[in-house]
Amino acid sequence: MKRFLEAKEKVKYLLCHTFSMKRSDKRRAVKRKQRMQRVLHKQYRGAGKPRASKPKTFVMSPFRIESKGEIKRKRPLYEELKKMARKAMAIKHGKAGLPEVLQVLGVATKRPYGLVLDVVQLPLMATDPVVGPFFRTLFNFYRAGNPAASRAAHLESIQLVKQLRGLGFKVAIQHTREKERKSFVRAAQRAGAVKIRENPDALKGLGTTWARDQWIKIAGKREKPKTDMRSMLFGPEHHFGEGGSMIQVGPKEFAVIESLSQDPRLRHYSRLGYRFQLLPQATVFDRPLTDFFGTKIYTMTPHIDVAIGGIPEKKIAAVDPNYFGDHKPSIQSMQRNLGVKLVFVPKAEADRHPANFLPLGQGRVLVDSGAPKFIQELKKAGIETIPTAVPLNALASMKGGLHCLFNEY
Repeated sequence: MKRFLEAKEKVKYLLCHTFSMKRSDKRRAVKRKQRMQRVLHKQYRGAGKPRASKPKTFVMSPFRIESKGEIKRKRPLYEELKKMARKAMAIKHGKAGLPEVLQVLGVATKRPYGLVLDVVQLPLMATDPVVGPFFRTLFNFYRAGNPAASRAAHLESIQLVKQLRGLGFKVAIQHTREKERKSFVRAAQRAGAVKIRENPDALKGLGTTWARDQWIKIAGKREKPKTDMRSMLFGPEHHFGEGGSMIQVGPKEFAVIESLSQDPRLRHYSRLGYRFQLLPQATVFDRPLTDFFGTKIYTMTPHIDVAIGGIPEKKIAAVDPNYFGDHKPSIQSMQRNLGVKLVFVPKAEADRHPANFLPLGQGRVLVDSGAPKFIQELKKAGIETIPTAVPLNALASMKGGLHCLFNEY
């Protein structure tokens, strides 16, 4: 406060002597006074008062929004593919049907909760001279998806932007040069988001729909993946920095995908006092393939944030029941080694993957309102839980959620 008063007296002195100077000296004095006022405003703003903390900013990446005409053109093809898939499921050779054939070929495994496809194998099997045509068709099923899903997910996302703004947070939307994504950017801006620079990977055609996969924040800095997103999905490249594969469950504790075990950055941060628990790949409920085949289909993913959610301030980890059933020893090791408390997603809501929630800081989380039982479990654990303004049905259809959609800026 003493320094503030001394600086204020200097400004008064300059004001009193400005009129007795030459014109050139006056200009210099005025400029000096303006500089000093800027310094005072910057250094002594709110002197004697506690400085308010800056609101957290969340960044999102724009979806590709298909036009209504494009959806109308794709709908007949989608329905035709669905009919073909249902026929394939109905064909039996003795006791063996399509699920059994896929298991024999090593493309799928039967789990208690459904059929799990290894999507990495689909394009590889497409080159086989005997079963290649079938697997090329199956891969088209996987890539097709529901043509209306992205448009519905766009509407849900805009509601989430409005909700975050209403909670006092800032939201930023990444700029894009793609025509199909620009409408998303404009809608997000109308909802209160601020446009920021484009994701550099998007310029190379390597971008991702999910902002979470562009970086993680650790030790006060951003760490980015060393390779592009497409390579990480179809190979054992470096996932360090991909937010979907690294979940913060404590102040210095992370659950990470096991393919990171040899990454040098993992060893670097371990030396700085950070602790990491290696976990296997997760399975994600695949709504488009389930819709195609008429039976529950899941796909393998390195994005363990569909199965694990963290509240770092409270050292609590939410766990998907199917993931826990598949990898119980690994989850128990995480609980023991990192000292975290576990909260389980109810089985009835597991296919929504509500553990993919958004941590807001100070022990608060934003959770899919379509999972009311899970919300109650979090509240029982002493977590301040805020349900989303709308249930996230379409985002779940795109195999993503709140944690995928938003990243800390």
